[in-house]
Amino acid sequence: MAMDFYSIKTLMEDNPALKVLRASSAALILGFLHAAFKERHCITVSNAELVPALAAYLVDTGYDEAREGDALERAGRLIETWCGDENRYLRKYLDDRGAAIHELTSPMERVLRWIEDLEPREFVGTESRFQDILRRLRELVEESTEDPEQRVAELRRKKKEIEAEIARIVKTGTAETLSTVQIRERFEELGRSSRDLLSDFKEVE
Repeated sequence: MAMDFYSIKTLMEDNPALKVLRASSAALILGFLHAAFKERHCITVSNAELVPALAAYLVDTGYDEAREGDALERAGRLIETWCGDENRYLRKYLDDRGAAIHELTSPMERVLRWIEDLEPREFVGTESRFQDILRRLRELVEESTEDPEQRVAELRRKKKEIEAEIARIVKTGTAETLSTVQIRERFEELGRSSRDLLSDFKEVE
């Protein structure tokens, strides 16, 4: 992608993720969508559930306190606006029973993930990512060679490592396990990868 003045200007004007960050109501939009989808671990939310939730959110945050009239109607209009071609924060479609369903668009998945990443993390792990890089480099080397002898030698090396581990377990009667820190780190990395994958799936759609 080009990163010149005109391409960045177009991106700022057209990309939903950047448009929402520039909106005067960005805190409302992002805060509500994060609460409605991410905090509840929901991929889809029905319109019948989302509209009342937004109406309650408007009242709870005090965002709507200066307005008169029905909060549900305003919430419904906001949801429709967020689904429109002008914003594209949400997708709207009908399920098998004809009920309206909403889900986050790919740009909104990305911007919410980016904001989550801005939060200071209590736990920062690097081992699992480092091991993943090593594994991918090893696969790249192994799977790109066409030399049969080299492939056989590598497979024999792996076989020796496996046999040595089996012998060690049989001899000691114990198997090495991950530490609490290693387990937590891997869960963190799995969660991050899962969110990235969800965003990628939506972009493919």
